[in-house]
Amino acid sequence: MNSQTFNTLRALAEIYLPVLGTFTAAVLALFTVPAATIALVVGIIAAVNTAVGAIVKYYRAQYNS
Repeated sequence: MNSQTFNTLRALAEIYLPVLGTFTAAVLALFTVPAATIALVVGIIAAVNTAVGAIVKYYRAQYNS
């Protein structure tokens, strides 16, 4: 994996996906979307973030070894 791809995935995992999850939860709550729907959407974003974070960790470990 080249450094630009790694840095993009790292930024997604550390900044953009957590911001997206928080922002989505806040906005959906303002529009009185049911809590179950909010939990589903935010849960999907969190799951994607976890997967991207695992990929970043894997490639960081490969780079450092």
